[in-house]
Amino acid sequence: MGWTMLKAQRLDADSIMEALRTGSFYASCGPTIEDCRIENNNIVLRCSAVKEAHLIGRWASGHSFYADGENDIMEIKFPIDKNWKYVRVELVDRQGNRAWTNPFIL
Repeated sequence: MGWTMLKAQRLDADSIMEALRTGSFYASCGPTIEDCRIENNNIVLRCSAVKEAHLIGRWASGHSFYADGENDIMEIKFPIDKNWKYVRVELVDRQGNRAWTNPFIL
């Protein structure tokens, strides 16, 4: 099962539709994304505990980070390649559940 998580101002139809129109949502089957933004040519992300975090860019290029033993990833900073036109993030928790951000158009 999966669901769509929204970042809306209020829990009403207008706010929900605005979040969908502006891309303020992500898909998940488990992991939660608390914050995701572009800062100083990096994607900065805070999330629930995951074992893998993948930044996917142009031509399937990107960066992958893996948890070190029992130390889960909960915050990460991905460098963005200046030649990419977009990036997105995929997270994987220890149960194999995933979450995906929308693409960030650069």
